[in-house]
Amino acid sequence: MLFFLLIWAIAANWIAIKKGFYKLPSAQKSAPLSVSLFQLLASFGIYLLLALVFAPLFARFVLGFIRKLQPDLFSLPSPVITGIYMGTMLIVLLLLQLFLYSQNSILYKKIWKNREHSPSRSIEFDWGLGISAWALSFPIVSILSDGIDKLLQKLVGYNHLEQTAVKFVKAAMSNPFSLVFVLVSTTVLAPLIEEFLFRGVLQTYLKKRLGAISAILLSAALFALFHFSPSQGWGNLSLLVSLFLLGGYLGFLYERQASLWAPIGLHMTFNVISALRIVFFPETS
Repeated sequence: MLFFLLIWAIAANWIAIKKGFYKLPSAQKSAPLSVSLFQLLASFGIYLLLALVFAPLFARFVLGFIRKLQPDLFSLPSPVITGIYMGTMLIVLLLLQLFLYSQNSILYKKIWKNREHSPSRSIEFDWGLGISAWALSFPIVSILSDGIDKLLQKLVGYNHLEQTAVKFVKAAMSNPFSLVFVLVSTTVLAPLIEEFLFRGVLQTYLKKRLGAISAILLSAALFALFHFSPSQGWGNLSLLVSLFLLGGYLGFLYERQASLWAPIGLHMTFNVISALRIVFFPETS
């Protein structure tokens, strides 16, 4: 398997290099987009407040209310929790759009798709390019992640544990409603929210102050750290490194196309394929 991934990575990326895929566009004549510190902090604050404070409190309230009415009802809490999770993510996505649009509608539109960027392609092209970039990034991310896990196993006796997100999807498979809620959350809403935050807002903020390359690398690092989970122990090392690499690809696509649709296409493809693998081949995940 490792040999196959290595051949895949070399062949796909060699073709991409020959075709000029990895060349960033030359400096644009138009002024760079400017996200203020307030807009940056408020955007992440909206997400963290709703995801880490509001959603858990609301879920606890709803479950307590249900138990009082029907204490013997055991099948409902799982879809209730996953439904609240999906609903919270949808509210976060909508509030983020309303907030930045109300702050600066021109900036908001250019973050999603800057048509002054040269060359500017259609949204469909950007999205399709992101999907195609999966073939370039997936084998490299997989090789790196597996290699770190094997190295940790030899050095510290670490045995690979399931990621938190994998456990979340598997737990939802016992109920069809829960599974639908989780799949929509992880394959649609999460990529939209995270790309808007990390590439659209954060990378744009950093680019004006640090330059394009530094902005891509720093936003990728923060994107990786954002997924840190204490329960995963040593497993965080391979997770964070692989997510940093993926974040680099996502940031590169955003800089290359000046369109959020390109990294969204790649992010969605990664999550969809991972989710399908968990659902249909849970023993290998």
